[in-house]
Amino acid sequence: MRFTSNCFEFFFSNVFPAHQYYSQYQCSCQATDNKKSQLFSLSTNLKPTDFDEDFIFQTNYTTTFAEQTIESHVGFIELPENEHESYFKFNIIGYSLLKDVQIGVVFVEGGQAGSRTNANIEETSVQAFPGINVGSDLWSIPVYKYELQDVWPDSVDNSVISVTWSMPKALSAAKSPSVIKDVFRALIITSSGVNTVRAWVWERDSHLLDIRAYHQLDENNVDNQLKILTLQRSGCSSRETEDEVVASVQIKGLYKTMIMI
Repeated sequence: MRFTSNCFEFFFSNVFPAHQYYSQYQCSCQATDNKKSQLFSLSTNLKPTDFDEDFIFQTNYTTTFAEQTIESHVGFIELPENEHESYFKFNIIGYSLLKDVQIGVVFVEGGQAGSRTNANIEETSVQAFPGINVGSDLWSIPVYKYELQDVWPDSVDNSVISVTWSMPKALSAAKSPSVIKDVFRALIITSSGVNTVRAWVWERDSHLLDIRAYHQLDENNVDNQLKILTLQRSGCSSRETEDEVVASVQIKGLYKTMIMI
């Protein structure tokens, strides 16, 4: 790929995220001007734990409800109201260079808490750099494909599906095993919920507050009313008499989902 800037032309290469590394790296390129200048990047300073969260990649979650495939948006699974369907299918796929990745899913099944851990494991290959079209196997790498198919959550409004990927402690460079958690929330779309806004705390720790809100529009995806979501902090002492506005976001028009962090 050639990159042109300020009348100087030189070779430009994208560096893609790696899932495993063996040493430190330094990139270089040669300019195509008359001087053939050699340009060098700073050397990397990678740590053994830098890629612990990359042990699972290209995850794919598919929802099938009443023979229709439904895509999730920002973690929300929008299910149409259907009194004849009491559950939906939730399929989980992920790829890893490791054979011993553990996967678990927790959901509501028959009104009770259900879980699955028996993933199918298959040896296959994927493109090392997705999006690059080359007619060769040069960009293919051998991986393990993990798939959980026997997951049938209840089609109940506001029900949560939690998927956890974890690396065995023996293979993790960190002190504790690396864990990746994906959370989904099923919403039943009804006429009574039009022009309403609902919000949930998705994730919260000492460094992150992830609040996600859902705004249901009408069937034409139109709402001319301006809605404002405000995040406030309330004090506990008598000296803090007023609430502090931490963040404020406007929702209007075609916006159906949003994230506040």
